[in-house]
Amino acid sequence: MNRVDGRIALVTGAGSGIGKASSELLALAGAQLVVADVNIESALETVESIVASGGNAIGIQHDATCEEDWKKIVAEVVGQFGAIDILVNNVGGCILCAFAEATTESWRQTLARNLDSTFFGMREVINVMKKNQRGGSIVNIASVAGLIDETSPVIYCGAKGGVRMLSKAAAAESRRKGYKIRINSVYPGSVNTAAKVRHGMDPRMIQRHLEMGLMGEPIDIARGVLFFASDDSSFVNGAELVIDGGATSTVVNTLPELDHEK
Repeated sequence: MNRVDGRIALVTGAGSGIGKASSELLALAGAQLVVADVNIESALETVESIVASGGNAIGIQHDATCEEDWKKIVAEVVGQFGAIDILVNNVGGCILCAFAEATTESWRQTLARNLDSTFFGMREVINVMKKNQRGGSIVNIASVAGLIDETSPVIYCGAKGGVRMLSKAAAAESRRKGYKIRINSVYPGSVNTAAKVRHGMDPRMIQRHLEMGLMGEPIDIARGVLFFASDDSSFVNGAELVIDGGATSTVVNTLPELDHEK
């Protein structure tokens, strides 16, 4: 039996990496996918992959950092399908810089990608889900950088720490208000995606994690997303699932610091 059969799932940043893998796995488990990405060509490639595997999906161009884009996509999905049962807030990314050299613009961009996008998505979708008898599941993609002071840029750690507490507090409020909405978060460690270099992870750190067996694949994170999205986690709310190959152990924290200025 499919685990999310017939449910409407909206996944952001779904044109590649974790978002793509999560979309494909949710579709395989029976969901109707709304594949959202700022790059419509990438979104349509994910749609093509899902359809080729026998699933159902549509692609929508969507800037997750834009409040108006969130209002538009939620209205479009509800207008076409009548509901949103699953939201995966996957958009994120970091800007590689030492804290003392961080600019106000880099700070704001980091917050927009990670925290604003999650806030806008949760707010708009909760207002849809709370009206439905079946409620829904929201899965926020955080990062181990929101849990430990590891080798990620400081401002990225701050933004992902914000995602962590936003998720937990929203889950608690939804429970108090009697909404049938579960809000949980996934904490990936280093994941082997093209976006790692594009969004600022030092290539030397990627190589180091690969050598230590601490670099996961997008599907590893997608399996956690499916768990939270499905009824397998029906009594799980406000939880944190770390998927990092053990990277939050002391072995990573003892790695020599990389000089970001080189």
